[in-house]
Order: sequence, then structure tokens, then C-alpha cells
Amino acid sequence: VTAVLMWAAARNEGRLSVLDFGGSLGTSYFQNRQFLTSLPDVRWSVVEQTHFVDFGRKHIQDERLVFYTTIAECVAEEKPDIVLLSSVLQYLEDPYAVLDELAQSEVEIILIDRTPFHEGNHDMVAVQNVPEEIYPASYPFWILSKKGLMNHLSKNFALVTETFSPEGFVSFGKDGFTFSGLVMKRRSNED
Repeated sequence: VTAVLMWAAARNEGRLSVLDFGGSLGTSYFQNRQFLTSLPDVRWSVVEQTHFVDFGRKHIQDERLVFYTTIAECVAEEKPDIVLLSSVLQYLEDPYAVLDELAQSEVEIILIDRTPFHEGNHDMVAVQNVPEEIYPASYPFWILSKKGLMNHLSKNFALVTETFSPEGFVSFGKDGFTFSGLVMKRRSNED
């Protein structure tokens, strides 16, 4: 993630404006903050659920880290050049609707991280059970078709690189899936 953020900033003379969709209270910002201090202009915008945004605005927000409840509000205010989707697409009711909204913005780079992908042609739905020692819960969980997602984005974005996440391969059914990431760059007229 840090390398891609710095690459995005280098492409833009040291300016970095991040739309961190589903970014909680700025976890990824705080993980990368020590590296971002060398950049002349950083704006980190978290788009989250209302209760996170309310808390973030009241207790955490500063001149670099800001909180929004919608992609549209963030894009209108911040003009982000990179979107970070870290371990979030699999929990959305309709991940493709979010990707479509992001594709309609002027964002140049989409960084998908820590997301379950499989090699089949169709997305799958599973149930994620939280270990009892953490808290008793279960969630619906998308296992996305990597080919399907890349085809969906390919009109507007080209693959730059694929990354692998620490969770690695997970056995599931007769096959399994891999937590990984994709770095996608907006296509130019020359592509």
C-alpha cells in the first residue's frame, strides 16, 4: 500500500489525495503517516458510515485527515487521485455499484487490497464467522471473480500490478481463494 501511495504522489509532483472507502477511523492513514510526512501536500479522506464519520469529525479530523459519508461528497470537495479499497469490497451489498461510482469520478488509480479473489468466472457468496473470543457474529462475504472484476473495470482502468495479502490462500469448497490486491490505473487516450 505504501509503495502505491508514494507512486501516486510521485506521478503528481508530491501531491497525494486519497479516498479511503470504508477506512474506519483512518487506520490506513495512521499506518502510513510516517511515510507521508515527507510529501508536500497530503489529503486523506475517509468515506464511511455515519457513526464513524461523526466520531472522526469530532475527535480525529485535522488538516490532513477528513471524513465523509458519501463518495460524491468526497469527490466534490477533495478531487482524489487514488482510491484505497482495503478489505471492504467483500462486505458491500453491491461492490460493483461502488466501483461504478468511483469509475465515474476523475480518480486516476484504484488500489484494491486484502480482498478475496478466486479464478472462476462468477462471484461467490459465503458466510464469515467471527471467532467467539472476538465476538459472536457472522457476515455475508463476497469471494469475487478476479476475471469478472477486472473485466468490469477494464473499460476505464488497466491493470498495473497484482499484490498478495498476508492472509494468502484459503481453502474453500473444492478449490479456494486468495486474498490479494490489484492496482488499476485509469486508461488514457493512448491506451
